Amino acid sequence: MANHTQNHELTSVESAGIEWKFWLEENNRRVIFQNHMYRCAGRDNPDHPMYGFFTGLWQDFCLNEAGIAQRNMWFDRMQFVQDVADGKVKLEEQEPN
Repeated sequence: MANHTQNHELTSVESAGIEWKFWLEENNRRVIFQNHMYRCAGRDNPDHPMYGFFTGLWQDFCLNEAGIAQRNMWFDRMQFVQDVADGKVKLEEQEPN
């Protein structure tokens, strides 16, 4: 019975280590992306009024970069739908799996 408990504890420790590794990786990705947003917003320039601050970066990114890209992609999709409806694009029929 002690051996079973010992194996269970080892599994828990290993599981915690794996979770820690994923958390660390995700946290590093956040830091990298925050720094990207910081530079894109021009906040690395000492003359910028928000120089040294990360506050509001996500909102700025969503409104000025991601939002614009998503809007453009939406119009591209709508154009594709219209092209299919107009017969400019032919879709191949697929057999169900």
